[in-house]
Amino acid sequence: MSDDQLQKLIENGAEILQSARLRMLPLEPGPGVTVLQEDGWDTSPDGEALYASRIDGATQTCAFLSARKFDASPLQICCLIRELDLGKLAAAGHLTELRLVESSDSEDVLEYVCKLPFPFEPRWIRSKLRYGVVQDTGALIILGVSDPGAAAPPGMTRGTVYYSYYHIFPGDMADTAVLYRVMNVDMHMPLLPEFMVRKALASHYRDDMAMIESTLAAWDSSPLQERFESKTFYRTLEQAVAAAALVRPTGQLQEDEEGSGDGDDVL
Repeated sequence: MSDDQLQKLIENGAEILQSARLRMLPLEPGPGVTVLQEDGWDTSPDGEALYASRIDGATQTCAFLSARKFDASPLQICCLIRELDLGKLAAAGHLTELRLVESSDSEDVLEYVCKLPFPFEPRWIRSKLRYGVVQDTGALIILGVSDPGAAAPPGMTRGTVYYSYYHIFPGDMADTAVLYRVMNVDMHMPLLPEFMVRKALASHYRDDMAMIESTLAAWDSSPLQERFESKTFYRTLEQAVAAAALVRPTGQLQEDEEGSGDGDDVL
């Protein structure tokens, strides 16, 4: 890995994390359920996981938070996210017509059709994914956003990914990680009541997290494992993580400082 490659990944990490902070998105460990609720998030703790949603004031669409611990390394989770044709981060849906338009060690440009279950209809998306490493923690961070100037092919309707963040921390034990995911996607369904869209998407993102768990559990026999071992992209990330992680605080799910310990404050 060259110094330029390392610097680009570190720069991406800082820029992506800063953009989440400017949007006031809970992409980092620390705030508990009480704080999230005060910030307008409708929270739904689920054991060691946390799910929440909130209307985004800038887009007037719904943002969704998922946070969960996995028995896998951050790099394995990154591989599942990046290899969309195998990872299929749409457990209750399906991705078709996937095309890799551009690719480098720090970003990809993808086109695909996203087919979610009822009540949604297929939507065409052109998205740029940027990859970064957070200085001092060695956490991996990814941001996907739609290309605002992209026009859907004839006969297709464009979907909009306003932002799709993944912040993947090393866990408190070896080969564990905590994933913070915050999504805001508009499927452009104007005839459906907002509450129905919100409920359907919330269910979909919960299913996604369950799919990640089951896919990682079968890692040794998964085609993802072969991709992970064969692609230089992941060796570059490994080196960048090692160079960046001067301090290694974990991303473990936390209670509020004044939490009661009754399970209400889990993040």
